[in-house]
Amino acid sequence: MRLSQTVLSNYLISKIIYNFLGIFIILSLIIFGNQFFLVAKESVEYGFFTSEIFPVVLLKLLRDFPTLFNFSVFAAIVITLKRLGDSSEKIILHSNSIGDYQIFKLISKFVFFTLSISLLGSIFLSPLAKKEINNLKLNSLNRPEYIFLKEGQITELDKNIFFAEKIIPSENSEDLINIYLIKPDKGKQKVITAPSGKKIIDQNKNIKLQLFNGSIYEISDNAYVDQISQFKHYESSLYVEDSVKHNNSEKLESKNIFELLSDSSRQGLIELNLRISQSISLLILIIIAVAISASNPKTTSNKSILIGLIFFIVYFNLIFFFKDLADEESNNLYILFAIPHIIFLLIVFIIFNLKYNIIQNFYVNKTQKKSRNICKS
Repeated sequence: MRLSQTVLSNYLISKIIYNFLGIFIILSLIIFGNQFFLVAKESVEYGFFTSEIFPVVLLKLLRDFPTLFNFSVFAAIVITLKRLGDSSEKIILHSNSIGDYQIFKLISKFVFFTLSISLLGSIFLSPLAKKEINNLKLNSLNRPEYIFLKEGQITELDKNIFFAEKIIPSENSEDLINIYLIKPDKGKQKVITAPSGKKIIDQNKNIKLQLFNGSIYEISDNAYVDQISQFKHYESSLYVEDSVKHNNSEKLESKNIFELLSDSSRQGLIELNLRISQSISLLILIIIAVAISASNPKTTSNKSILIGLIFFIVYFNLIFFFKDLADEESNNLYILFAIPHIIFLLIVFIIFNLKYNIIQNFYVNKTQKKSRNICKS
């Protein structure tokens, strides 16, 4: 029974999408867990607030989206086509005379859709994530060390002196027990004491000290207590986050596509070619995925996945290897960026030729074997 091209196309694409979602979600969770651990360690170095760790992890996941997406698409096609070839569903393909070229035509809608997503991820999403990560890191590095209060230790807060007997961390705040705060004020000193208080980080990353039910002592230079007052609520600003956006002009990886197009420098052209290369590589890898998986009787499913993984890793590293060579002024960057794609196009040609010979020999041997069996009977 011959099926229409539309039915076969929808069938193949639905299978690929199903496998793609499974691979993408599993890899995203693995990378998310790994990045969470790494960012938690980085928070000590950079001084991230607790509320910033999760956004930084998500931004790093978005930064790596093009590579993750490309691999998920490539692996999904390899797995889908190989499973079809290894199961009874191959009858559908054989009965409709579906070869590699026809398979590529059947999934062409999916291919062009994924190429568009890959390109958008490379030229917009990933640079935006890198820019936000840089801003968060610069903001955290510019914060003074004194904003991280230490329990049972005297801490200098700019011109003030702070002490808390006990500090209990909580979400976006810290509960303080038995607080002493000394502040200079017009030639005198204010000594503020309170049995309880809070260190609060607001949504703008500004930090405030709030003290409750305490006393204020004004002390002159001769250590004479001039005035004592009581309060139910006292608030003091500890740190104000700089609202000025940091300049990322020197970080090409953080520039959007429009900024790169207006950048005539060699480094700007290298970054632009690198982003475009990722989408070009996806197209060539999809062709390889079809070649190493569909209708190949000699290759097992696991072997196809392993071969595909090796191709992806080698291709990915080749692009960055020639990108590093392009950094040298004496080299032609356009030729260097074209070399990895030319190499893998040659690999595609070799694979299709080898595959054709393998399949031809397989069916010739199979036919000869059947003929011998008939003669014997």
